[in-house]
Amino acid sequence: MGAGFHFKRPRRLLGLDFGASSFKVVELTRVGAEVHLTGFDASPVGDDPERALTELLQRGGYASREVVLAVGGRSACVRYASFPRMPQDELLEAVRLESDRLLPFEDTAITLDCQELTPSRGAPDEETVPVLVAACRTDFVEERVDAVLRAGFTPTAVDVDIFGLVNAWSLDPSAERPSVVALVDVGSSRTGVVLLEDGTPRFNREFGQGSLDVSSSPSAVMQAPIAGTSEPNELDALAREIALSVEYAEHNEGLVVEEIHLTGGGALIDGLRVRLAEESRKRVELWDPMKLLVQASDETSLLELGERGPSFTVALGLAARLVAA
Repeated sequence: MGAGFHFKRPRRLLGLDFGASSFKVVELTRVGAEVHLTGFDASPVGDDPERALTELLQRGGYASREVVLAVGGRSACVRYASFPRMPQDELLEAVRLESDRLLPFEDTAITLDCQELTPSRGAPDEETVPVLVAACRTDFVEERVDAVLRAGFTPTAVDVDIFGLVNAWSLDPSAERPSVVALVDVGSSRTGVVLLEDGTPRFNREFGQGSLDVSSSPSAVMQAPIAGTSEPNELDALAREIALSVEYAEHNEGLVVEEIHLTGGGALIDGLRVRLAEESRKRVELWDPMKLLVQASDETSLLELGERGPSFTVALGLAARLVAA
């Protein structure tokens, strides 16, 4: 997405996903019109997150020192609103004036940005346009920026993590893709759902259920599907909550989701894809955009990635600002 808190256009870029249980980093390099995957890695957060992050970034030997990082959870917020057509600088000021009405933060310094979206195909032709508003507590942004600086790298952009999914989706603009899809990122402690119409976000929701609620082996979830590790009741509850979120998004936006694409480390939990298909009565696909780039790279990278590809989707989407800028 274009909405973000800082930005400049580089030739190489790192995307850094601050997960609740692990950090993930992906490096993309632009050569002419082509984008290459030139590095990726992950590390558990552990008892000393700052040390774990520093070691992760420094051990990769990355050519880029520039990082796009993510914020999310309760400290961040995304809203959709309608505003009259106006230049971007005027729109941002209008959003600031409406922030008390649009955003749930009270008596807290916030950092925000906005982006005009293309109107939905079913929307009437009006003078107003849909606008995506992204905001985060400033202290939370500064905390993550400072952590990256202390590791010896330069933050160039801060995005809401759930929109890393949107950027990752745009890396493969296949003509055969369905028009309306739901992207579902299952993390260790929370799950994000984004409804896309022709690549444009129309709805998103996060809720506090993830792989740790379902599996007793989160480290295994990061590596491959593990049969027999999930708790049936919790698995059913997670699948049901995702299906209800998609149903609500359809009703709210007047759209019909054609496919659900499941990603994130929790997408590898054995049985989740099948249960979600049963609950939603829709086609559910395991989504691993890393495979597209790794297969164009080298055999060693493919072996290193293994089945972990979906856990890197957000980090990949953050680095994909290299393309979207």
